[in-house]
Amino acid sequence: MSQAIGSLGQLTAALSLIGVLLFALMRWPWPGLPAGSLALVLGLDAVALSVLQDEWRMLAAGLVTAVVVELLYHLLRPSPARSGAWRWFAFLVPFSYLLIANLAVILTEGMGWTVHLWTGTAVMAGLAGVLLSFLVTGLAPDGRIEHDGRSSPDGRDGQGGWGGPDGQGGQGGSHVGAAGP
Repeated sequence: MSQAIGSLGQLTAALSLIGVLLFALMRWPWPGLPAGSLALVLGLDAVALSVLQDEWRMLAAGLVTAVVVELLYHLLRPSPARSGAWRWFAFLVPFSYLLIANLAVILTEGMGWTVHLWTGTAVMAGLAGVLLSFLVTGLAPDGRIEHDGRSSPDGRDGQGGWGGPDGQGGQGGSHVGAAGP
């Protein structure tokens, strides 16, 4: 039972990481983030967690993960418009995060999990990251967010207003004081 809880905890941490990164990359697609920004944020997170939990052995794993994520960002250049790179980034970030963390535990004190469990957890996290990438961008093959054509993706109706239920600029089709037939 404790192995299942540990595996779920790792999956939760990895998916939280990739979820935040995918939403940030939706907002600032390649090359929107400055060089080193992902490594800086993830590195500071690793330092803070190491200090708060007194787990210094995981500091090196967190810093290595931060560098790996930054390298993946620059090598793959993920953006919703490049769906292949987007999906690979969504797989490789949680996969490498868990692989590096589990290797750090194995090298420092050993792990009671079988190799199939800890590598399988990393693969499941990667696959769940890909599914999360579909949730963020939708199912359009080129990464574009689908919409019904009445309004632009940001909710505007194309005429300076915000589209209502009828697409008429937010009044919902019943105009107060309008003369009717």
